[in-house]
Order: sequence, then C-alpha cells, then structure tokens
Amino acid sequence: MPTPTGSDIVNTATANIQQSRENSQATTTNLEDSLNELSVCALNELYDELEHTFRENSEVLINSLALRDELEYEKELKNQFISLLLSVQKKRQMNKKRCGTNSLKKPKSALGAEPGTYLTTVIPYHPNQGPPTIEQLQIYIKILTAVNEDSPTVPGLLTDYILKAANRNVHWQQLLQLPNV
Repeated sequence: MPTPTGSDIVNTATANIQQSRENSQATTTNLEDSLNELSVCALNELYDELEHTFRENSEVLINSLALRDELEYEKELKNQFISLLLSVQKKRQMNKKRCGTNSLKKPKSALGAEPGTYLTTVIPYHPNQGPPTIEQLQIYIKILTAVNEDSPTVPGLLTDYILKAANRNVHWQQLLQLPNV
C-alpha cells in the first residue's frame, strides 16, 4: 500500500471540510424547518431550556476562570519563593567566600550590624506537614525578602512566625498583616 503524499492529505482534508460544511448547512436547514413547525408554547419552553443551559455553562465558565486565576496566583507565588530562595542562597555563598578571605576587615552597615548578618537565618519548616499553603508561602516570601535585603525586621518576622506557627490554631491572616518590609 503506497504512503499518501502531502497533496493527498491536503485533498482529503479539503474534502472533509467541504463535507462538514454541507452537513452543517443541511443541519441548519433542518433545524430551521423544525423550529418553524413548533408552537409558541414549545418555543417558549425551548427558550427556557436554552436559557437555563446558558446560565449553567456561564457558571461553569466563571468557576473555571476563578480556579485558573487561583492556580496562576499560586504559580506566581511559588516562582517568587523559588527566586528569592535562590537569591538568598547565592548571597550566602558570596558572603561565605567574602568572610573566608576577608576575616580581618568586616565593614559595618549604617545601623552598626555587619552586612549579611541575616543571611544565616534559618526559617523553621516541618516537611512532614506537607507542602506549604498559599498563606505559608506568603509568609516565607515576606521573611525571605527581608533576609535578601538584610533588613533589621528579620528577627521580628521570624519571632512572629515561630510564635504563631507554634500555636495549633494558627491565624495566618494576622501574620500576613505584619508591616511591609
């Protein structure tokens, strides 16, 4: 059996499209004829059914779009978390190299603390609790941003995180209302 050439495939596809158009036109004509034969009462009933179906489909679409937006937001949070984590790790490596070679001269920042003071910060995490929730990711991002910027708010953020996480009835929303870093 010979293999079909490109033109054979195109000809077959064109024929299928043409047949589909003819069937669609025939179906439309048949549909119009059947609608013309319906009574006003039956048309109103059909209209109500179509309107109900339209509302159901609209609701499904809205829910699907809302879910898509939530998933997109979660993806952005995860990407931001990964980006910050990699940035902090890179700064840690650079700080480790710098401290190893310049152990005698350590410059101080305007606040009197050494640069890179908070790069050694460890955020408590318990992997047996499963992956972090969106709220936890937001908290980690807030802490990592402060660590990345070597902000003096790091100890306060960590303290709040640890104290609130230690409580069994964690109110993540309250923790998220901490002042911006």
